Amino acid sequence: MNKSLFLAPLFMAAFASCSNEDAAIESGGAEQASVSYLSVNIMNTPSTGGAGAKGIMRANDYENGLAVENKVGKVRFYFFDEEGNAAKVKGLTGAAYLDYTPGQTSDGTPDNIEKKINATLVIESPKGDRLPASIIAVLNPVSTLGNVASMEELNEKVYGEFKDAEGNFVMSNSVYADNGEKMEAVSVRGRLFGTADEAKQSPVTIHVERQAAKVRVQNSLVKAGEAEGVYSTASADKNNILVEEDENGNIRNTEIFVKFLGWNATTTADKSCLMKAVNPSWAADLFGTEPWNNPAYFRSYWAINPAGVGYSNFSFNAENTGADAKNFYSAADASNAGTFTYVHENAEGATKNTQVIIAAQLCDKDGNAIELAEWGGIKYSVKDLKKAMMTQTNLYKKENIENGVKYVRLEEKDLVLKTATEMNDGTAPDAERYKTYVQLAGGVTVYNGSGESAVQMTTAEANEVLKNLGGAKVWKTGYTYYYFDIKHFGEKFGIVRNHVYNANIKTLAGLGTPVYNPDEIIVPEKPKNEETYIAAEINILSWRVVNQDVDLNW
Repeated sequence: MNKSLFLAPLFMAAFASCSNEDAAIESGGAEQASVSYLSVNIMNTPSTGGAGAKGIMRANDYENGLAVENKVGKVRFYFFDEEGNAAKVKGLTGAAYLDYTPGQTSDGTPDNIEKKINATLVIESPKGDRLPASIIAVLNPVSTLGNVASMEELNEKVYGEFKDAEGNFVMSNSVYADNGEKMEAVSVRGRLFGTADEAKQSPVTIHVERQAAKVRVQNSLVKAGEAEGVYSTASADKNNILVEEDENGNIRNTEIFVKFLGWNATTTADKSCLMKAVNPSWAADLFGTEPWNNPAYFRSYWAINPAGVGYSNFSFNAENTGADAKNFYSAADASNAGTFTYVHENAEGATKNTQVIIAAQLCDKDGNAIELAEWGGIKYSVKDLKKAMMTQTNLYKKENIENGVKYVRLEEKDLVLKTATEMNDGTAPDAERYKTYVQLAGGVTVYNGSGESAVQMTTAEANEVLKNLGGAKVWKTGYTYYYFDIKHFGEKFGIVRNHVYNANIKTLAGLGTPVYNPDEIIVPEKPKNEETYIAAEINILSWRVVNQDVDLNW
């Protein structure tokens, strides 16, 4: 995967802090709120340096953000004293933060900065000796983010959204380590002046990064024939074939192809920290030869999940809409990287890996769907699957004949297929969720043999016998899926904020994981002993770039 940091804009903000006695503002009696000025430049962390570059900025390690990804509706500045407690900046009874609404932006510099915003704000501290010591910027803060008592409290903020109410991306100070110390708030020591002009000559620089990460999929597979989006499922040494009967009852072999229907990210984290959490004591070789941290460029390439992260999956038939919705994007759009989704970071402490899932359909070379079942290593039609299973049981039913009754094997109409989740009272099992089981249809009376000694069985007894036949793989209407875990560095899985994970599907072989009920939520799983492969070259783009080749084996 090629990963790159999503290039956020450079925001320059000049605003005032406190200490000019001539500009002192009365603040409730004996004490005064003194005024001074502080100039601030807010910019994204350099988008080309990092782990993939071993600390060296590379031109292909970043990608400029889209206009919507760079839009800033509000900048909130939080101030703290030497101990990390909130420092008041609106007089004695005021808040510890200031809000600024940016005006017109200007272009940034190539390969580094996209946009600039200029602003001047005035802050008031209760006394000149209570000046702020450090500052943190939050861009496009969510509506529930207000005053905090300390930097520690700001670090504890965890949100399920990474956009504000207007759809703008939340950004905050870049967090990294320097000489074993966590770097997040920016010092304002020696940068407070009596006039705005003086402050503008010596600005403080704040590097920010988006809270979200971005996932995009491209498909470079070569189509199998004339039909668009249809690809071979052949492995290196043989083809996958379907054994079935034609209209005359003759056995014929049909080669199976696959048609891509769409893709999305799945098993996505449901929340992330407002401020990136890192461990400054992580070993320098956490990623082997690639550094996880680059203080020279004010950034780090790993993160810690907040406590209690949950994970989101969705069904084959999900019909939500929007860039971050849980549904499958059109496979046709994947050819030009025109679709993407945004996700929370999911790194250190993750209990599950975030994945890319590809919805597909088994078909012939012309794209016509092929419904397929497999049991005991043999491929069947769904009708023949039920017949084959009944030959392995001693279950019979009675059938009226002219002079009495006779025992006959159960027929297709006497049986229904149920998913592993349905067999588990509606709860997805931990493993083999893709399996489908034969059970009795309603109203069928079953006997445990075909002679005079045959005894009528209860439905529960008969269903237990059928369950013990084992589950089959059933590609209902040909529905199937492929997936792969997203790697961050080498063999380390994860998603980190302000990165673009750009996946390119290079090769594919095999039938994928079967889908019998397209309305059930899919928790991706690979069938056992199945010759299925999909290879994806994944690029994370600035948004920052790391390269990875992924092989998925079923």
